[in-house]
Amino acid sequence: MFWEVFLDKRNKKSRLGYGSVFSVPQWQIHLDKSLKNNILIEMNYNIDYDNISANYSIHRNANSTVVNHVLEKMKNKNIEKILEMGCGTADYLFALTQQLNSDSYGFDNSENMIKEANKKNPGLNLNVNDLDNVFNYEDDSFDLVYSIDVIHYVKDLNYYFKECNRVLNKDGILVTVTDSGEDLENRTITKYFPESLEIEKKRYPGVYKIVKKMKNNGFKGIEITHSEKEYKMSDEIFQKFKNKAFSAIKLISDESFEEGIQKIEEDMKKNKCLVKELYTYIWGVK
Repeated sequence: MFWEVFLDKRNKKSRLGYGSVFSVPQWQIHLDKSLKNNILIEMNYNIDYDNISANYSIHRNANSTVVNHVLEKMKNKNIEKILEMGCGTADYLFALTQQLNSDSYGFDNSENMIKEANKKNPGLNLNVNDLDNVFNYEDDSFDLVYSIDVIHYVKDLNYYFKECNRVLNKDGILVTVTDSGEDLENRTITKYFPESLEIEKKRYPGVYKIVKKMKNNGFKGIEITHSEKEYKMSDEIFQKFKNKAFSAIKLISDESFEEGIQKIEEDMKKNKCLVKELYTYIWGVK
């Protein structure tokens, strides 16, 4: 992980990017508070999913709580064609397709993720595209469009929701599955890797910001739902933490990561290590 350091030559806080810019490994930086007006630091949160696609495919799968929550909302609705934005290895798309018997499409900006998806979950209509580009589908094409753990990668929410609206059929459904600020504070990752919290709060748009952008782009019937599940940490889940299968863990320091893993191991030995899954769902209708 790298930090981008911006030197402000005016000796006062300015817009990032003024003056010299360079990158150094995080562990090489010590920021003296007396210099806070001279040096501005911004995290580089980019994760190269092409490089981690194989590991991601092994350790990630569709969360049954999320799948069931979405399916419950789809009861008695005619869902013939669905689209997942930022589908990764398409685990959720495959799971929903099995239950909805739908014609299913998905895209991701990582070519290797799509390759892994086609191997792991065959039979889906997948392609490479970016969340901030035009979606490669005709107007009024889908009954359900959704994203799961993806909205924090969108650079332009207005454009994104405009495209979601465009490709949805009239009365089609949009759902964004994400983490609210409260979710971030109370989830297991934060408990064991507290350094991740401030990083994640900077990455994730707030729920009400998402709602506002949806309304600005023609969505109605906005509804917010929530799911929560708690269970004992298994060896399988622990291996996901050890292998950094969650993006938040990839962004913290090695020292914080090792401390967190040690705490999990200690709690597992005491039989008191619980996993808390929290999800917020933001629904809208075209």
